[in-house]
Amino acid sequence: MENKTQSQIYVTFEAGGADYALPIENVRGIISTGQFPTSPLSPNEDPCIDHIIETEGTFVSILNIAKTNTASNEMPPVCPIIMLECNGNFFGILADVVRGLTNFTDEDLKIRLKVNHWLDAISFERKTVFLLNLKAFA
Repeated sequence: MENKTQSQIYVTFEAGGADYALPIENVRGIISTGQFPTSPLSPNEDPCIDHIIETEGTFVSILNIAKTNTASNEMPPVCPIIMLECNGNFFGILADVVRGLTNFTDEDLKIRLKVNHWLDAISFERKTVFLLNLKAFA
Protein backbone atom coordinates (compact mmCIF):
# COMPACT_ATOMS: atom_id res chain seq x y z
CA MET A 1 0.00 0.00 0.00
CA GLU A 2 1.32 3.41 -0.99
CA ASN A 3 1.74 6.05 1.72
CA LYS A 4 0.73 9.40 0.24
CA THR A 5 2.02 12.48 1.99
CA GLN A 6 0.01 15.66 1.58
CA SER A 7 1.79 18.97 1.33
CA GLN A 8 0.77 22.57 1.87
CA ILE A 9 2.38 25.58 0.24
CA TYR A 10 3.49 28.45 2.47
CA VAL A 11 5.05 31.83 1.75
CA THR A 12 8.21 32.01 3.86
CA PHE A 13 9.83 35.23 5.03
CA GLU A 14 12.19 36.67 7.59
CA ALA A 15 11.31 39.34 10.13
CA GLY A 16 13.57 40.46 12.95
CA GLY A 17 16.02 37.61 12.32
CA ALA A 18 13.38 34.84 12.64
CA ASP A 19 11.83 32.67 9.90
CA TYR A 20 8.04 32.75 9.44
CA ALA A 21 5.54 31.02 7.16
CA LEU A 22 2.03 31.91 5.99
CA PRO A 23 -0.43 29.68 4.09
CA ILE A 24 -0.39 30.77 0.45
CA GLU A 25 -4.18 30.73 0.20
CA ASN A 26 -4.29 33.81 2.47
CA VAL A 27 -1.67 35.81 0.56
CA ARG A 28 -3.14 38.42 -1.81
CA GLY A 29 0.14 39.97 -2.94
CA ILE A 30 3.44 41.49 -1.92
CA ILE A 31 4.00 45.23 -2.14
CA SER A 32 6.84 47.54 -1.19
CA THR A 33 6.65 50.06 1.64
CA GLY A 34 7.77 52.71 -0.83
CA GLN A 35 4.64 52.29 -2.99
CA PHE A 36 2.02 53.77 -0.65
CA PRO A 37 1.87 56.58 1.89
CA THR A 38 1.83 55.31 5.46
CA SER A 39 0.53 56.71 8.72
CA PRO A 40 2.37 55.62 11.89
CA LEU A 41 0.40 54.64 14.96
CA SER A 42 1.46 55.27 18.50
CA PRO A 43 2.75 52.18 20.32
CA ASN A 44 -0.09 52.55 22.85
CA GLU A 45 -2.81 52.03 20.23
CA ASP A 46 -1.79 48.45 19.40
CA PRO A 47 1.65 46.95 20.07
CA CYS A 48 1.68 44.86 16.85
CA ILE A 49 0.08 47.30 14.41
CA ASP A 50 2.85 49.55 13.16
CA HIS A 51 1.25 51.59 10.41
CA ILE A 52 -1.86 52.03 8.32
CA ILE A 53 -1.60 52.28 4.53
CA GLU A 54 -4.18 53.21 1.95
CA THR A 55 -4.30 50.98 -1.10
CA GLU A 56 -7.04 50.99 -3.73
CA GLY A 57 -9.27 53.14 -1.51
CA THR A 58 -9.01 50.80 1.49
CA PHE A 59 -7.10 51.35 4.72
CA VAL A 60 -5.01 48.35 5.72
CA SER A 61 -3.30 47.71 9.08
CA ILE A 62 0.36 46.71 8.84
CA LEU A 63 1.59 44.31 11.50
CA ASN A 64 5.21 44.31 12.57
CA ILE A 65 5.62 40.92 14.21
CA ALA A 66 9.29 41.54 14.91
CA LYS A 67 8.64 44.78 16.80
CA THR A 68 10.09 45.09 20.27
CA ASN A 69 9.40 47.67 22.94
CA THR A 70 12.56 49.53 21.93
CA ALA A 71 11.84 49.46 18.19
CA SER A 72 11.42 52.72 16.38
CA ASN A 73 8.02 53.59 14.95
CA GLU A 74 9.70 54.39 11.63
CA MET A 75 8.81 52.17 8.69
CA PRO A 76 11.86 51.33 6.55
CA PRO A 77 11.86 53.25 3.24
CA VAL A 78 11.72 50.07 1.16
CA CYS A 79 10.82 46.62 2.45
CA PRO A 80 8.19 44.04 1.54
CA ILE A 81 4.69 43.96 2.96
CA ILE A 82 2.86 40.66 2.55
CA MET A 83 -0.79 41.51 1.92
CA LEU A 84 -3.22 39.00 3.45
CA GLU A 85 -6.89 38.20 3.70
CA CYS A 86 -8.44 36.07 6.41
CA ASN A 87 -12.19 35.75 7.01
CA GLY A 88 -12.85 38.84 4.90
CA ASN A 89 -10.34 40.98 6.81
CA PHE A 90 -7.37 42.50 4.97
CA PHE A 91 -4.05 43.34 6.61
CA GLY A 92 -0.35 43.29 5.87
CA ILE A 93 2.74 41.92 7.57
CA LEU A 94 6.02 43.79 7.41
CA ALA A 95 8.91 41.51 6.39
CA ASP A 96 12.66 42.01 6.14
CA VAL A 97 12.98 39.51 3.28
CA VAL A 98 10.47 37.30 1.45
CA ARG A 99 12.19 33.95 0.91
CA GLY A 100 9.68 32.35 -1.46
CA LEU A 101 7.36 29.37 -1.51
CA THR A 102 7.96 26.28 0.61
CA ASN A 103 6.11 22.96 0.57
CA PHE A 104 5.56 21.67 4.09
CA THR A 105 4.39 18.07 4.28
CA ASP A 106 1.95 16.77 6.87
CA GLU A 107 4.98 15.18 8.51
CA ASP A 108 6.74 18.59 8.70
CA LEU A 109 3.67 20.13 10.31
CA LYS A 110 2.90 17.22 12.63
CA ILE A 111 5.08 18.21 15.58
CA ARG A 112 4.35 21.78 16.64
CA LEU A 113 5.19 23.83 19.66
CA LYS A 114 2.45 26.32 20.57
CA VAL A 115 4.31 29.54 21.33
CA ASN A 116 1.23 31.69 21.98
CA HIS A 117 -2.31 32.17 20.63
CA TRP A 118 -1.06 33.43 17.23
CA LEU A 119 2.18 31.51 16.74
CA ASP A 120 3.31 27.87 16.45
CA ALA A 121 6.88 26.67 15.88
CA ILE A 122 8.09 23.75 13.78
CA SER A 123 11.52 22.42 12.97
CA PHE A 124 12.24 22.44 9.24
CA GLU A 125 15.62 21.79 7.63
CA ARG A 126 17.32 22.22 11.01
CA LYS A 127 15.77 25.64 11.59
CA THR A 128 12.87 26.87 13.66
CA VAL A 129 10.07 28.24 11.49
CA PHE A 130 7.17 30.12 13.07
CA LEU A 131 3.73 29.48 11.58
CA LEU A 132 1.31 32.36 11.99
CA ASN A 133 -2.28 31.66 13.01
CA LEU A 134 -3.94 34.35 10.90
CA LYS A 135 -7.32 33.88 12.59
CA ALA A 136 -5.79 35.42 15.70
CA PHE A 137 -5.19 38.66 13.77
CA ALA A 138 -8.42 38.84 11.80
